[in-house]
Amino acid sequence: MFLCMSDAVIQFMLRVIKPVLPASVSTKMSFPAKFNEHVAALVGEELIPDWCGGQAVHPENIRVNFDDMMAGVTEAMRG
Repeated sequence: MFLCMSDAVIQFMLRVIKPVLPASVSTKMSFPAKFNEHVAALVGEELIPDWCGGQAVHPENIRVNFDDMMAGVTEAMRG
């Protein structure tokens, strides 16, 4: 599944492009207007980072270093 935060422009582009995409692709895409609510329903608000409006507070190194962030994501997915 591909989930993306979107604004009005993305929503418009999706309405234009989605009908020409194969169903195998378009059914796996989601560009919800209320992104945080959608993600919270999928994973729980306690896992959404505080800088995205959630409750999870992440160490500073994860916020500024992509490699550390990905290591944290991998660790959380295994956990």
